[in-house]
Amino acid sequence: MGQARAIGIAAITFASLLGGRCVMADDGWTHPAGLIDVATLEEIRHKCETQQWAREEVERLAREAQPWLDQPIERLEELLPKRKMQVYWLLICPQCRERLPFEPFNDETASCPRCGRTYDLSEQSVAAEPGSSYAGTLYEGWGCYYLLEISKIAQKMALLHALGEGEKYGRRAAQILLLFAEHIGKLPVRQVGTPVLWTYAYEGDMTILMALTTAYELVRETEGLLTAEEHQLIQRDLLKHWADTVLRFSEDSTAQHNNMYRWLTTVALVGCAIEDADYVQWAFGVGPYAPEVRPQHKSLKWLTKENYREDGAFWGLCSAYHLYALGPHCLAMLLGKRLSHQMPELFPPELYDEMATDNVRGQVARNAIKWFTSQAFPDLTMAPFGDMGGRVSLATYSMTAEIGYRYLGIEEVGSYPSLRDGQRGLIALLYGAETIEERPWEYESAYLTSGYVALKRETADNRLYAGLNALKPGSGHSHADRLNLLTYSRDRMLTGEKTTRYDDPEQRAYSGASYAHNTVTVDETSQPHGDRLSQEQVPTVKTFVDLPTMQVAEAHGDAVYEQTRVFRRVLCQFDDYVVDIFRVEGGQTHDWFYHGVGEEPELSIPMEHRSSFEPALYVTRGEPGYRTGTTDRSFSATWRIPAEPDAELAGRRRDVYSRVTLAEAPGQIVNVLSTWPNPARHSLMVRHVASDAPFIAVHEAFHDRPVVSEVRALPGTSDASVEVMHADGSRRVVIYGSGSAGDDVALRGALGMLQFAADGRLRAAAVVRGTELRYRGTRVIGGRQEVTTSVELNRERLSVVSSPAVAYTTVGGQRLFRAGADARIYVRLSKGLSPSGEEIAAVVDLPGQDETGPRPVTIRLR
Repeated sequence: MGQARAIGIAAITFASLLGGRCVMADDGWTHPAGLIDVATLEEIRHKCETQQWAREEVERLAREAQPWLDQPIERLEELLPKRKMQVYWLLICPQCRERLPFEPFNDETASCPRCGRTYDLSEQSVAAEPGSSYAGTLYEGWGCYYLLEISKIAQKMALLHALGEGEKYGRRAAQILLLFAEHIGKLPVRQVGTPVLWTYAYEGDMTILMALTTAYELVRETEGLLTAEEHQLIQRDLLKHWADTVLRFSEDSTAQHNNMYRWLTTVALVGCAIEDADYVQWAFGVGPYAPEVRPQHKSLKWLTKENYREDGAFWGLCSAYHLYALGPHCLAMLLGKRLSHQMPELFPPELYDEMATDNVRGQVARNAIKWFTSQAFPDLTMAPFGDMGGRVSLATYSMTAEIGYRYLGIEEVGSYPSLRDGQRGLIALLYGAETIEERPWEYESAYLTSGYVALKRETADNRLYAGLNALKPGSGHSHADRLNLLTYSRDRMLTGEKTTRYDDPEQRAYSGASYAHNTVTVDETSQPHGDRLSQEQVPTVKTFVDLPTMQVAEAHGDAVYEQTRVFRRVLCQFDDYVVDIFRVEGGQTHDWFYHGVGEEPELSIPMEHRSSFEPALYVTRGEPGYRTGTTDRSFSATWRIPAEPDAELAGRRRDVYSRVTLAEAPGQIVNVLSTWPNPARHSLMVRHVASDAPFIAVHEAFHDRPVVSEVRALPGTSDASVEVMHADGSRRVVIYGSGSAGDDVALRGALGMLQFAADGRLRAAAVVRGTELRYRGTRVIGGRQEVTTSVELNRERLSVVSSPAVAYTTVGGQRLFRAGADARIYVRLSKGLSPSGEEIAAVVDLPGQDETGPRPVTIRLR
C-alpha cells in the first residue's frame, strides 16, 4: 500500500458505528451476515451485560489488539510477506527442536527460551526434510505465523468495533483488509496439487481468508470507512479472487481431507461478503449443487451424508483428527442456522438449518461427538489414535464443545471445569451459551463398529477403563497401532500414547510405528499404518460383553503381519484390575510394549544398565541407555505417578502406583527403554524369541496396597490361562481357548472365568462363546448350545445372565442391544464349592437379551 493511501485511511472519520443497526439491500441481503450476524452481536452484548467471563473476554481482545494499533500501518505493511510462505511449524529451534517464539514485529531473528540461542530467520529449518514440499527457512515459518495472526487480529478488531468499543479498531481492521487487497494480485498461483497463494497449503490460505471475510462483514456498513472503490477492491480483488483461486477453483469440490468443512464454510462466507448466493449454494449443496444433481460435488450436505460411519466415526478414524474436523462441521451447521434465520427468503430453513429439531442430518453431528465421548476416559479426555499432539478433549476443541452443548445437547461438556467455570474465550463469546451447567451422563462401556472397544467399570471409589483398538482403515493420519491397549484408573491415564510432532520428521515416523504403541511388534518391523491395511489385515472384534462378573473385549488381527498365523488380544476387566492376554504365532521375535506413565519403574527382577539399545528406531528421540534382565518367572514393573495436590479429581491428589505383572514364560527378555518422553518416557518392552508363548499381563493401579499378590500362568492345553491371587486370599482363574488350565480347570469355548473366595468357595463364573466350564471334574456351567453367560453366587441366591458374544453396538452414545442368546444351561456345584455349603444342581432357562438389554434370572437357594 502506498503512503498516500495509508494516510487517507488514517484520516477517515466515522459518521456512525454499526451498533445494533442492520442494513438490508434491495435483493434481500442483510449485513453483517455469516457466522457473526446481527443477532450474534446482540447476544454478545447481552453476555457482556450478564456474564463476567464475557466482559473479561472483550477486555482481553482489546489488550491483544493494542500492540497492532501501536505499530504504524506502514510497519505492518513492511512486515507483510510479499510471497508464498511455508508452514508455521518451520519456526523451530535447530538445536533443541522446541518451537521458537513468534514475535510479530521482528522478522529478522528468533531466540530460543530453552537453549538461549538466537537464530537468523534466513536459516534453513530442520522441521522438514530437505527437498520436501514443506521445506523452507525459519522466516517462511515466521511469515506463515504473521499472515495467520494479522488476519485474526483484523477479525478481532472488527468485532471490537462492531460492539462499540471504539472507531480505532474498525479503522485498523479496514487498513489490514486493504493491505491484503493491495498485495494479493501480485502473487502467482502455485498449482502443486491443490492451488495455494500465500501459505504452505489451502488450510493456511482458507484460515486467513475466513478471518478477513468475517472482518469485512463487521466493518462494511460503517459509513465513511471504505469508499465504493475500496469495497470493490476488497470484495472482488481480495475475497472473491482468493476463494476462486484456492477453494472454488473447479466445478466440483472433489478433495477428501479433514479440512473440507472449513474449506466449504469459507466459500459460503465469501458468498455472503460479495452477495452471491451461488457460492453459498455451492458450499451447502443446495439447488443446482444438491448431491442428487451433482453427485461428484462434495458439498456440506454430501459430507454430512457420506463422510461419517454409522456409529458416528469420521472417515479419518483417529480421535484427535475426528475432533479437528468436527469443530468446522459444527461451525458450518451454525452458519446454515444463522443464514436461514436472518435471511429466510434467500436461505430457507428447511434447506439450511440442520440444527432444527426435526432435521435428521443434525443427528449425524451429534452422533459424531458422542463417538468421541463414548470412547473417552472417565475424565472425558482421550489419548489420540493417529497423528496429533497430546491428550485431547472437547475442552481442547472448544468449538465442538460450545456448539455441541448449546445446539446439539451434548451433556458431557458440562463436566469440563475449564469450560464450565473458567475463562471460556472468544469461541464461547461468539457461539456458546451464556452458562454451562454440569449435567449427569452415563459412564458405560462402548463398542463402536468402526473398530474400537472401551470397557468401562465403576466401583465405589474408582472408575476403570480399558480400550482396545481394532479400527478399520482411515486416513493418512492413522498409525500402525492395531490391538493397541489404553488403560485408566485412579483418575490417571496409565498407558502413554506418544504425541506426534510434524516439525520433527524422525519423531513423527516413530510416533506412528507399532513400537510407539502398547501392542506387539513382530520381527522388529512395524505393522502397516491404518490407511494401508488390506481387507484381510483389518482386525475384527470377536467378543464384547459387559457382564456383571467381568467385561470382555477380544480382537483378532491374524493377518496384520504377513508372517503371523495368530495375532489376538483379549482383555478381561474386573473391579480392581485388567487381565490382558496377547497371543502371537509366527515370526521369530515378538516385542510386547507398554509405555507406562510415571517415574522410572521399579522391577521385581534384577536389571543391569547398558548403552546403545538396538534397534535404535525403538528409542527415536529418546536415549540409547536402557536396563535389561531375563527371567522365566513372573515379574512386575511399577510406575509411581506423583500426586498433584491441587488437582480437581481426588485420585490425582495422591500418589498412584501403576503396576503391570507379567506371568512366566520361557526366556523372557525384559527391557526398560528411555523413549520419546511425551507423555511417557519409561517404556517396558518384553521380548520372546523363537517362542509362541503368549504374553499374559495383569494391569492394576492403587494408592496404598495392591489387590494382586501373585500372577501365575497355568500349564495345560488351552491357548493361555492364568491364575491371579489376591492379597485377601481370594483368587481368579481365566482360561483362553478350549482345553485345560492346570489340573483343575477345563473349558469348551472361547473364554472362561472362575472366581473363588478366600475359603475356596466359588463366587462367580463365566463362559464366552462356550458350552462347558469344569472345575475339578465338576461341571460348573454346561449346555448343549454355545452361550455367553455370567453366574454370580452367594449363600441365598444364584444370578445368571446371558448375552450375544457381541452384546451391543454404540451409536450416538446409545446402546443398541443385539437380541437373542436364549439358552438352557446347567449349573452344578459340589458342597465344598458352593457358597451355601449345599450341593447346587440347577437347570436355568435364560431369556437372553432383547432390545432393552440383558434379562437376568435369579434362583433362590434358600
